[in-house]
Amino acid sequence: MDKLPQIISDYINVSNNYDTQGYLATFSDDAIIKEDSLGKILVGKKEIQHYFETYFINYQTQTEVIEYKVSQNTTNMKVLFTGNFPGEEINGLFKFTLTPSGFIASLKADLE
Repeated sequence: MDKLPQIISDYINVSNNYDTQGYLATFSDDAIIKEDSLGKILVGKKEIQHYFETYFINYQTQTEVIEYKVSQNTTNMKVLFTGNFPGEEINGLFKFTLTPSGFIASLKADLE
């Protein structure tokens, strides 16, 4: 299995530590999150920050990597979310696309 890109490891770590500035630092300045489970597309760091604070910090969400596949600048990942939300755990799917300089350009997120 290919090694997980460092920026994605950083994303998981800062997310689980509720580090807002660290979380935002993993994204490119013009990054987008396509959040299928919410039916939303979040553009830019202000919207991404609101998403992180609402769905990760407020719900005390922890993300555990179950499996992933790296292919060039794209990483597909299955994760387990646990936290203070209905059901308290659910599987999620991430598709990260990285910029040539190694930041997250886009993140497609959904629930399984």
